[in-house]
Amino acid sequence: KPDILHAFRIPFEGMLAGFVANNIPVIISTWGNDFTLHAPATRRMGALTRQALTRTTALLSDTQVDVHRAAEWGFDAAKPSLVVPGNGGINLAEMQQACTGVVKSEPFRVINPRGLRSYVHSDTFFKAIPLVVKEIPDVQFSCTSMRGQPEAENWVRMLGIEKNVTLLPLLSQQELWREFARSQVSVSVSSHDGTPNTLLEAMATGCLPICGDLPSIREWITPAENGLLIDPRDPAQLADSILRALRDPQFMQTAAQKNLQIIQARAEIESIRQAIADFYKLVFSKGIQ
Repeated sequence: KPDILHAFRIPFEGMLAGFVANNIPVIISTWGNDFTLHAPATRRMGALTRQALTRTTALLSDTQVDVHRAAEWGFDAAKPSLVVPGNGGINLAEMQQACTGVVKSEPFRVINPRGLRSYVHSDTFFKAIPLVVKEIPDVQFSCTSMRGQPEAENWVRMLGIEKNVTLLPLLSQQELWREFARSQVSVSVSSHDGTPNTLLEAMATGCLPICGDLPSIREWITPAENGLLIDPRDPAQLADSILRALRDPQFMQTAAQKNLQIIQARAEIESIRQAIADFYKLVFSKGIQ
């Protein structure tokens, strides 16, 4: 008999919450793939998504665009909703302490922090590397959670980029922060996304984000101001964007300053925690009205 039930995503916790007794307030969180990838996948997935959102008392999302999409899938827009980062916010003090003494790498370093995912275009990323290396031969690429992965190893071998690519294992949170801190550019070319944790971490550590051009990402990145957005299926465009960034240190420095200000204003952990606590109180006070 919980006071509130909070399902942290629609597939499948939120779908299960759609069957919960009506006397329990239900909050459902959404993530970047819930409406663009999972809900339309099959008729059954769509029906369960609609049932979950019709049942929910309140909605917590990591993007404003998903609040609008939720209304198209059955959520009553008059009910409470809150948009905050899905990771609960960025602990800048902890991150800065973990990165003490880390400086931006020479030669240039580009990090891909997303690993291998079906909606993140690893083929685009790897195909862009030889185009960048042709112009900046000593640039280095770090790829997290790809060590021992046949797909990544095959791309590196097939493209002959062994000298420029390091396939890293799964990193601890602190290790990942330090990898961001020593890199100039972070690449995340996805075709489905909400607000990736790695985007906020890159912004917080002065690492210029280059991302797939998605509505959710535009809630954080203004192209050519604090990052670059591209067609996630275009290796040449990605290579041009990486080269543009690496050749313009003033742009990267200005973007880093803007991104730190954005994180402080919109994603700092204490303010996010307070916003979520206030949201729980609001939902509990309203019950299942």
